[in-house]
Order: sequence, then C-alpha cells, then structure tokens
Amino acid sequence: MTSYGSCIVIALSAFVLFNQPKYLVAYLVFVYIERQINYILWIQQPANHAQSVFFSLTFVYLVKHCIYLLLVGLFLAALIVINQVKVRTIPQLCIGAGVGVCLAVGAYYSTHRLLNNEYSTYIAI
Repeated sequence: MTSYGSCIVIALSAFVLFNQPKYLVAYLVFVYIERQINYILWIQQPANHAQSVFFSLTFVYLVKHCIYLLLVGLFLAALIVINQVKVRTIPQLCIGAGVGVCLAVGAYYSTHRLLNNEYSTYIAI
C-alpha cells in the first residue's frame, strides 16, 4: 500500500461521498489543496501518506457521522502507517496525521458554512 494507499483511500472516500455531491465536489477541491500543501510541507515533514489518509478519514467522518466508516478508515490508516514506519519516524507520522486532521476540519467547516449560508442558494455546486 505504499505507493497506492492514499489513492485508494481518496477513491473510497469519493465513493462514500457520491450521494452528497456538494460535499464530494468540496472534498475533491480540498484534496487538491491538501496535495499542494503536502508538496510544500514535504520538504520539512515527509509524511505525505499519513497526511492524506487522515485528511480523507476525518473529512468523511465529519460529513457522514458513521462509526463504521470511521473504524474501516482507521483500519486502512493503521495499515498505511504501519507500512510507513519502516521509512519514517513516529514523530513524522504523528505530525503528518495531525496536519491532515487539521486540514480536514478546516475544509469541512468551511464547506459546511458555505453550504448553510444564506447566500448558498446562489452557488451552483
């Protein structure tokens, strides 16, 4: 799961969000932004898999509020983190996971606020 782990998680997250198209579009936009931030941070903190996986896991959980999705996501995240422990340090993985969670919380609340704003009827997402 080293090279494809985060791609698989992103694809599964998009599949789970498929029935909520506004959140799906927001998720895909923020995945792109997260990847750009990931690229910038990679120079100092190379834990991109942990960041991407925890970003997806947190965003999907905040949208769906489903404990089963959270457990499956944590299982996938554990597999990826265990695989990454061979080439990364524990602090790198923890910081990457923390950055991913923070970005996802910001992305979710930005999206939620935009969609529930009184002006959201004028936005065609």
